[in-house]
Amino acid sequence: MVLFQLITTRFIQVYIAQGLVLLVFIILAIKLICNEPKRTKIILSGFYFFGGVGLFINFIYALIYNQAIVKFFNFITNFCVVFSVIFPMVFCLTFYKGDEKVGITKQLVSFSVYGLFVFLMILIPNGVEINEHTGWTPHWSILLFIYVSLVMTAGAVIPTIYYALKIHQMIEVV
Repeated sequence: MVLFQLITTRFIQVYIAQGLVLLVFIILAIKLICNEPKRTKIILSGFYFFGGVGLFINFIYALIYNQAIVKFFNFITNFCVVFSVIFPMVFCLTFYKGDEKVGITKQLVSFSVYGLFVFLMILIPNGVEINEHTGWTPHWSILLFIYVSLVMTAGAVIPTIYYALKIHQMIEVV
């Protein structure tokens, strides 16, 4: 009975709740790219694309019960979802400063540096435990949680809020 409840809960969480988010992400990414595909729209659609890829990979490994494969797919899922957060920041930066001041090189440097810091989460020992003892659900270590939280907050969330407020002030003045 407990196993059935666990499987039902996991099915609802992974395939229904996350499936709806994935569907919305796909729709938004397609709408952004299909309506006059400008560089800023493509950058913003990267958020939905990487988030969607992470959720889709989660769909795949939710049915696998091999620890090595599951840990690999879990890393890819975590990487894609955490990496997706840089796209709104680069979008806000480009929107605020303009395409001329924030060229492709600066955007690629932002993506690369943030991506490197996100990738380094693989080096945290025992960062994610996922096996039959955890019910095949990922259990993050406190060290991994703090690292990912700091990288996301310092690298993407705070700069996004800063530039979003600057854009808001710019629009209010006009």
